[in-house]
Amino acid sequence: MEKSKEDAPEASGQNPLEDTRTYTVQGKTFIVEPVFKSGVKETVGTILLRLIQSDTQTP
Repeated sequence: MEKSKEDAPEASGQNPLEDTRTYTVQGKTFIVEPVFKSGVKETVGTILLRLIQSDTQTP
């Protein structure tokens, strides 16, 4: 997997989660744009934990 260098964040303290990234995997190019809502108190970790817990519970 290659990540384009022109999209790499500078060392200026810019938040890397706000940048659009371009990845190339097996000849296919994927453009990933951030879709995080501002002002949300949940972290990505708490969202992932909730999804994992809901996936492992038996009906």
